[in-house]
Amino acid sequence: AKVIATDINPDCVQETVRRLHRTKAASVEGYVSDSNPLPIADALCDRIVCMEVMEHVDDPHAFANELARVAKPGAKLLLAVPHPASESLQRELAPECYWQRPNHLRVFERDEFASVVSSAGLIIEQQFERSFFWTLYWTFFWAANQELGTRDQPLLYSWRMTWESLLECPEGDRVRAALDRSIPKSQIILARKPC
Repeated sequence: AKVIATDINPDCVQETVRRLHRTKAASVEGYVSDSNPLPIADALCDRIVCMEVMEHVDDPHAFANELARVAKPGAKLLLAVPHPASESLQRELAPECYWQRPNHLRVFERDEFASVVSSAGLIIEQQFERSFFWTLYWTFFWAANQELGTRDQPLLYSWRMTWESLLECPEGDRVRAALDRSIPKSQIILARKPC
């Protein structure tokens, strides 16, 4: 596939392009952009992956319209934003900068997230929650005074090992599913652009 990556952070774009060049992608393009507008031609993309971005943008409706604009008719989109339950916990623990530009500017309730997506003319095929693991990971991240981009401190490493051990238990998947429903990190929408 031809892969196009965008981000507001030049270092992230450079690292993403570097990693993608090690894959079997037919071609790779990277753009530094605030996504208003996306530096991509109309109806170019078959698949769009937009994970944990919408909470960062100034105008989520304009951003969703941009995603719809660059999607081909019939394109599939994987969209995610933080879940309010996880963000509520982060509100208690994360430093103030977590809630300032360029970080999280808003928290989406389930219906609001769906409304932003559908108002862009996209059809929601599924909406669900996942990733309890990451809710606790970020809780421990703040407690450990972990720095972004550095190797996990012992607390975070221990959490990963505990999680892996849990998943290996006979009831591991059942416990994971229950925790994902209770305090998910992300709410996810699978959508498509009408033909």
